[in-house]
Amino acid sequence: METNVTGQRHNHPGGAYGFRIERNGKVLVICTDVEHGDEIDPLVVELSRGADLLVHDAQYTAEELRTHRGWGHSSFDQAMQVAEMAGVKRLAMTHHDPEHDDDFLLRMETLCQRRFPNSQLAREGMEIVL
Repeated sequence: METNVTGQRHNHPGGAYGFRIERNGKVLVICTDVEHGDEIDPLVVELSRGADLLVHDAQYTAEELRTHRGWGHSSFDQAMQVAEMAGVKRLAMTHHDPEHDDDFLLRMETLCQRRFPNSQLAREGMEIVL
């Protein structure tokens, strides 16, 4: 079985990479430590195109992101926008802000699922079968 891995440099202080891993007709894309800027990075959308699972940075709310420009992270809204633009099947949002407690994160997950039903917040020990 052949596995294809594509790496792409992200906008993040000190550098970071996203990866597209393709094997047996399944696609996993991992985009942590990514800051989009004013618009969604089209290269991240292309890397994510048609993925079975996109794991995407979602450290901030849209409001928090306004005061954290240059920190190298994304919002919940941006993660969902990438998933929508790229036509991904499932979205797991990760890189949670340590200032957000479990109750806050559970509320955010519910709100995100209203917009992108096949989304969830990544959790320690979580396993997702593609």
